[in-house]
Amino acid sequence: MTMRAFSLVLTTCLLAGCGYTFGSRLPEGIDSLEVPVFGSTILLRGLEVELTEALTEELKLRTPVSLVSKGGDACLTGSVVDYEKVPVYVSAGEVLAGRVKVVVTFSLCRSGSEKPLREGSEQETQDFDTRIGVLEDSARRKAVREIARKIVQRLEDW
Repeated sequence: MTMRAFSLVLTTCLLAGCGYTFGSRLPEGIDSLEVPVFGSTILLRGLEVELTEALTEELKLRTPVSLVSKGGDACLTGSVVDYEKVPVYVSAGEVLAGRVKVVVTFSLCRSGSEKPLREGSEQETQDFDTRIGVLEDSARRKAVREIARKIVQRLEDW
């Protein structure tokens, strides 16, 4: 094997190991995708917007699909169905350390069809500890980004 061929193989393996893909593995025929703001069944407002933004960023990073507001080949919808804050350490009635859990359902349908091409749920748990500067908001944002990554991964791998 020549040095050039070896370099090409090595570069391809390294990129694949980083999660980079050469083209989308979304279902065939999906070149454009609508991602409306996800719904929410929880009292904490804004989490659905945060999740939708994280999903669109993840789709832009990992797929060549065009994101459109209307008229896409498919539509990715979903809902935030649970948000829990579990105290781990409480002092003087204030939660100083704990865990947040976010649960989301999602569905990918071709435009004009209600039959899902992909559907499922994802959840993520992240710890926070204000004593060391890790706030609940930071843990929540990290959980949301991880859920977005997992959803896009599931859309591609199905």
